[in-house]
Amino acid sequence: MGLKGLEIGNAVGDKPLDDPSFAPFFDAAQKLDMLLFIHPLEGGVDTDDPLMPILGNVLQFTFRTTMMIERMILRGMFEKYPNLRLCLSHGGGLLAFNIWRLDHSYSLRADLKKVIPQNPSDYLKKLYFDTIVHSAAALQYLVKVVGADRVVVGTDYPMAMGDFESVSKVKQLDLADADREKILGGNAAHALNL
Repeated sequence: MGLKGLEIGNAVGDKPLDDPSFAPFFDAAQKLDMLLFIHPLEGGVDTDDPLMPILGNVLQFTFRTTMMIERMILRGMFEKYPNLRLCLSHGGGLLAFNIWRLDHSYSLRADLKKVIPQNPSDYLKKLYFDTIVHSAAALQYLVKVVGADRVVVGTDYPMAMGDFESVSKVKQLDLADADREKILGGNAAHALNL
């Protein structure tokens, strides 16, 4: 159909994306060289408590993204699909902060080394991350961890929790002009094969 990418959720029903039943989908996505933008699914939050819908958006979205991508890494999906290209919403959830804990666990667990041959942090270079972290300081950290060539502008439009000042946050970062230009458009063009 000429699509350059797809947006998908972090799961389908109760099945995580690393479920073997999704192998035909990932085979096709890799064969078609499509970028998969992953946004966490809504729902599953106790709406009787007025705080829960707020925390569902603030915390559960980031948690779901983190759980999903860490499962994909530890299940060896980037070994099975070496050209799989993903872009994670909300700056990749908590991944940039938790990846070091995952690396530490990997260093202690021989069973993980049977599935993936390198540190979990080495897989960051296979991912793209949008800028929706709502803070220039958090965005600076994300860029430091994943690299300026792995970050793309995001807005989360039209959602209320979107960041409609993401370009101004990128402009506040301590970056070389070339890296700033990558984040402001070059990386997205590359990710989408434009």
